[in-house]
This record gives sequence, C-alpha cells and structure tokens, in this order.
Amino acid sequence: MGYLAEKLGMEKVLETISKLPLSAGYPLFDCSMKKRGRILEKWKIVINVPIDPSKWLT
Repeated sequence: MGYLAEKLGMEKVLETISKLPLSAGYPLFDCSMKKRGRILEKWKIVINVPIDPSKWLT
C-alpha cells in the first residue's frame, strides 16, 4: 500500500502508513504472477509485473 500511495502522490496516506510496522518477508505486488522480480527494500515488496502508474487512474 505504501508503494502505491507513493507512486500516486497521496502524501497524507503515505504519511500515515509509513508509521506502521512492516511485516516479515517480501510479498509479491501481484500474487497471481511468478515469484521473481525487482525487490524494493524501502517497501519490502517484490515488483513482479511491469508498473506504469500513469495508466492507473485512467
């Protein structure tokens, strides 16, 4: 959720959730896809699909 809030420029949401503890491990951005991809240490998530935030709100 933090990754999405950051990409969408949702500062209030980002401010709130960045204070929450992160769970152990690295969840997949899309759990229906393969278990490999780029790891984002900041958000402890595996980006395993192509990401294009410009298409999310269209």
